[in-house]
Amino acid sequence: MILYRAAIAPEGPLVSPLQSDTLFGAFCWSWLRCFGEQSLKDDILCPARNGEPPVIFSNGFPDGGLPLPMGCYDMGNQFEKITGKQERRAAYQRNKKLKGARFVSRSSFDRIRAGDWRGFADELMEEGGREDTTIHNMVSRDSGTVENLDGAGNLFGSDRRFFHPSQRFDCYVLTSLEQKRLSVVLELMLSLGIGADKSTGCGVFRLETLEKDRELLVPPENANGFIALSNFVPAHTDPTEGFYQTLAKYPKLDREFAMSETPFKKPMLFLKSGAMFRANTPKEWYGRCITGVAAIDEPVMVNGCTIAVPACIPEGV
Repeated sequence: MILYRAAIAPEGPLVSPLQSDTLFGAFCWSWLRCFGEQSLKDDILCPARNGEPPVIFSNGFPDGGLPLPMGCYDMGNQFEKITGKQERRAAYQRNKKLKGARFVSRSSFDRIRAGDWRGFADELMEEGGREDTTIHNMVSRDSGTVENLDGAGNLFGSDRRFFHPSQRFDCYVLTSLEQKRLSVVLELMLSLGIGADKSTGCGVFRLETLEKDRELLVPPENANGFIALSNFVPAHTDPTEGFYQTLAKYPKLDREFAMSETPFKKPMLFLKSGAMFRANTPKEWYGRCITGVAAIDEPVMVNGCTIAVPACIPEGV
């Protein structure tokens, strides 16, 4: 399989985070539009169901960034070896920055996966953008009109993130598909929108570049683990020793399926992007694809696989 880096530019606000399973679902719908239902089943869904997914997405990251690996700490911040008051204060401030941090620069990520954990706290990255809350009326699925229970309009808010025109994101794609077909589907997928509120222009992106990444999956010396670039659901045979955080998701059906009487998928528990596990011989990807997640009689699948970047986890960690 070949790893590509897609540089994408937002053309509107974003409601749903750029997460790997959401991107895969949008990709399947766009593949259906481009090549038809039979091709979707034969070229995408059936191989994935048989344990050979032809395409795996990472989460979306700020331009030039990657997920901050979980469990790593700044080896330069060893307080017992710091004697000066100013040095101790600076080390405390660097550790404080790590709370809630999600992204780190590509250069720091490369050093971390090579086993050098010093100084990465100085190269943390933010997602960027500005959040705003939009108020909506709750609409009845039966009548198509505003709910009015007990005289209340049942207002609710949804958060939208707005970006500067210069903002860019990176998304990695591990695939066995031909690059030309991949590019065509990605362009359509991004123009139709990702996630919630697509009908109002949210989640629309523009594909700027799609280039092969020949370095990220090259294992460093003494590689003994991997870092996940995607939210994923581990397979029964996947490694279990590592650092991770869980994410509960309550996904919904999309496009035409969203009009069904039961538009909700079953709740699912993912491991977050940035999870780090030990593995003697790291593979290109881990996780599994999951079927039977919706009540409707349609071939609905969730891609719970992750792109796995080989890494060297220091001894004693």
